[in-house]
Amino acid sequence: MVLEAILQPLSLKDRLRYWSYRRRYNIHPSFKFNGDGIMFTGDGNIEAGRESYIGRGSIISTVPKTRVKIGRNCMISHYVLLYTSSLYAKDYVKGVKTKKIGDIVLEDGVWIGAGAYIGPGITLLAHSIVPANSVITNIVYQS
Repeated sequence: MVLEAILQPLSLKDRLRYWSYRRRYNIHPSFKFNGDGIMFTGDGNIEAGRESYIGRGSIISTVPKTRVKIGRNCMISHYVLLYTSSLYAKDYVKGVKTKKIGDIVLEDGVWIGAGAYIGPGITLLAHSIVPANSVITNIVYQS
């Protein structure tokens, strides 16, 4: 399988961390952690589907009562950020810290390029492609 050829070997420390994610969150056994420094954090729910993977240095952060759902056959490249909570920039500039909170859903076959940011409340429809270094904050993105 081509996916197996690109996966990087993991240190014992990373394997233990990723094992703890599988125990804490709803991670399919075939979901791959591709590299070091991947972080799943927060008190929300994370669901990761069959034959999907996430790249080195990526972070999924959830707050209570939110979820990140990753469908089947999704490819999340290196250094991707998925956050279910953020501040509104226009309010923050004015000194007001208004939080935006929402679920993130990646339907089947989504591909997210390296360095992309996916903010709260975003649904990426099936087979969508998010280019590298993109910032997705307030739309439903479909290629």
